[in-house]
Amino acid sequence: MKQKIATTIVRLPGGRRALDEAIIRRQLAQISASGVFDLEFYRAQAGQSFSSNRAAIQHFLSHGAEQGLSPHPLINLDWAQRELTGRGALAHGVGADEACAALRRPSTPLVSPSPLFDMERYLAQRSEGPVPETTWDAVAEFLSTATDDTPLPSARGAHTWGGLRHHHLDYERAAARGQVVTWRGGTMLSTPDTGGGVDWIEQRETLAERTVGLTSLLIPTYEDWEMTQRAVEAVLADESVPTEVVIIDNGSRPAVSRTLWELFGAEPRCVLRREPSNRNFAGGSNIAFAESSGDRVVFLNNDTEARAGWLASLRAALDGRPDILGVQPRLLYPDGSLQAVGTVFWDERTLPWHLLAGHPEYDAPDGLHAGFSAITAAAMMLRPEHVVENRGFDELYKNGYEDVDLCLSLVKRHSGSFAVCHDARVTHHESKSTGRARFAIPNRELFLSRWRGALPVDAARFYAEVGFDIAAVMPGNSFGDALVRGSQPIVMARPDAAGLAPERWVIRAEEGSYEIPGSAALRVSLRDLGELIADAVRAAGGRAESVSCDHPRDREYLDTVAVFLTHLAPVTPQPGVLNVLVRSPEETLKGDRPAAPTAASRSIREYQDGACDLVIRLGELSLAEGEPDVAALAAAVYTAVSEARHGI
Repeated sequence: MKQKIATTIVRLPGGRRALDEAIIRRQLAQISASGVFDLEFYRAQAGQSFSSNRAAIQHFLSHGAEQGLSPHPLINLDWAQRELTGRGALAHGVGADEACAALRRPSTPLVSPSPLFDMERYLAQRSEGPVPETTWDAVAEFLSTATDDTPLPSARGAHTWGGLRHHHLDYERAAARGQVVTWRGGTMLSTPDTGGGVDWIEQRETLAERTVGLTSLLIPTYEDWEMTQRAVEAVLADESVPTEVVIIDNGSRPAVSRTLWELFGAEPRCVLRREPSNRNFAGGSNIAFAESSGDRVVFLNNDTEARAGWLASLRAALDGRPDILGVQPRLLYPDGSLQAVGTVFWDERTLPWHLLAGHPEYDAPDGLHAGFSAITAAAMMLRPEHVVENRGFDELYKNGYEDVDLCLSLVKRHSGSFAVCHDARVTHHESKSTGRARFAIPNRELFLSRWRGALPVDAARFYAEVGFDIAAVMPGNSFGDALVRGSQPIVMARPDAAGLAPERWVIRAEEGSYEIPGSAALRVSLRDLGELIADAVRAAGGRAESVSCDHPRDREYLDTVAVFLTHLAPVTPQPGVLNVLVRSPEETLKGDRPAAPTAASRSIREYQDGACDLVIRLGELSLAEGEPDVAALAAAVYTAVSEARHGI
């Protein structure tokens, strides 16, 4: 018989609304007493007047915080939200209002509330006394003695409290009026709004005034400062050539522009400009070009991470070859596989695609690969005169095909081509732009209607140059609509002089380690062992990559050998290759797994052993005399697999 449980519902006077109002009243009193609320600054953001400081704080708590408005120039809620999330004090995806509340909570760790208020620096330089309980208290303590000339506790330039406040006030007022705002050398300039267009006649007339030897990086961004910060800092860290970075904020909410200024406003190599509306990649890039002054320009996506020395390599490639119209680096996915090493064309009915997209990096050639009709503007270096000649990117395109269109236009006018510099590497987090997919159909229609009958047919040639034949071209992934798909080539590796398929190994290594028996037990990281096996393959002239067990790969059908380094992780053999399972002797398993296998674990092992063509137990390998080491184990595994593969 079920027991009935008595429940009592307590109804508060006024219900939930009354409770919310009580919370707001308590928070209102807390913020008001702290002094960390700037009425003039908040009024400029909100675009409305308030009868009192109390009314403005109430508006902030009820509406403003949720909308991302800031209560004070030293409280950047976007920045604080990331800081709190990184410290585990805030869940991912929560709003700015939750971040604001966390800054006032004693149980929350102290964090930097702004790029220009470094908490560690402030705590280190403050006078003796009790450490503030909350981030909010720390800001209040700073303000209690600060004057306009007081330096901010910041590692990002010599900012003062008064200078920061006046800047943010001026910016918010300009943004509220829909003005174009430019910062150059840390100074905010009043920029005339030309309707968003670039005066290309003026650009042509001032080409000779560009600074020789200076490379201008042109980065448009929209509603983002985190990826942009990573991209710009990677560029600034590369001092191989003199650079300037032009950042165009394509009409983001004011908080994004404020954060970008706090990050880079004092950096003399940076120019920041905020447009009142989103001009997309083409328009933002054109405006960035007009703000630049270098004799070489690089169009760069804001979701990229450049490697050291890349700009020097690109400049050397472009400066050394007058026949090259533009050059791109080797573009990589975050997992290290190739994303773009040139753009190729199959036929009149097929959209162009990036050469070797999804292939392991070892498939890319070395040095400079020229002869392309197009490259990607995710990272593309051009001469300014060619940009002016083409009047920049065609702004009819919305985040797609504007780069291919520009390249084809330049090739049509000149006898040169484009190139990929494989000595320069850039990682690209592709397609992060908000709303990009919705323009896919009109972009495709515009591109094909303009270039129908004039597209080059060069894909087969370029694949042959890197050792592949195209067997077929299949529809690729959909770009937000089933009618708009990329092109997915099915390729086959060309045989070597003996008529054999090239050696292509993949080593899939589980996280964890083996313990190898001997006079001194050796603990072996599976990932380290995988890398050393790959090195052994490369040393013998083959190609190999070491990845995690569950890592997806687009071109695994090209593999000839798959090696699995696991304990009990699932093994899925690859069809058409030699599948090799490498095990440690069962009695040497350590960690959370039992030393003596259970019936279940033994059953899994037997199934996995039977699913593979070859099972190698490290404890049974013949090693060179002396204590075993990881390199010796890797060499022994390679030898055993090679002998099995070639029937020795």
